[in-house]
Amino acid sequence: MGLLNFLLKLSNGSSVKVILPDTIAYNELAYISDKCPALEFLAFPSPSIPKDIADKIPSLVHKWKNLEHLHLEYLQGGFPFPKIIEEIGRHRKNFIGISVNAGTIDDEVVSAIVTWLPKLRTLDLSGVFGILDIGVTLSKKNLLKILEGCKELDVLAVRKCIQLKIDDEILKQASHIKNFKYEVMNEYCDFGSDYYDYDDFTNYLEGDWNDWVVYLSEAL
Repeated sequence: MGLLNFLLKLSNGSSVKVILPDTIAYNELAYISDKCPALEFLAFPSPSIPKDIADKIPSLVHKWKNLEHLHLEYLQGGFPFPKIIEEIGRHRKNFIGISVNAGTIDDEVVSAIVTWLPKLRTLDLSGVFGILDIGVTLSKKNLLKILEGCKELDVLAVRKCIQLKIDDEILKQASHIKNFKYEVMNEYCDFGSDYYDYDDFTNYLEGDWNDWVVYLSEAL
């Protein structure tokens, strides 16, 4: 907590991007929520956030007043992602992006996204098989629900998604999306004329990202 306190004081509350460490206590997460009012990007890299900590995360969302993007390295079973999405929808009108690198995007998660974040602009569900070697599980049915419910998406990435095969029905439903990234036969296929590399999310956002950045996963 001492090093965390030092880093946040050094940033003087101007940190806009925080990548959490693999292990973090609830009081540390609450401290970050209080001391980073400019927070726009928050990443949870841990594949095993203890349930007692995870269950308290939704209660902190109202403090993330400027949050624009939430990243999950791994969406573990029992993680209260639908409730977090609901709280974001209730409190964060400027929220525009979600990314998940591994785990299952199930009916409950999809229902929460289309219900509470219909104006979502960026959704990256690209699997990274180096993370527990499981990638992202996403069904065609749920992708179609997202396409139907989130009409303002202009960036959608569904690369390396288990159970998902891009067909003509999906392409038709996604035809309005400026940047649609999917994978067929181990090759990336782009739908749309403009190139977008999600590895550099900050290039997509408007505004200045040259403020203080706290990489807690490296510091703690």
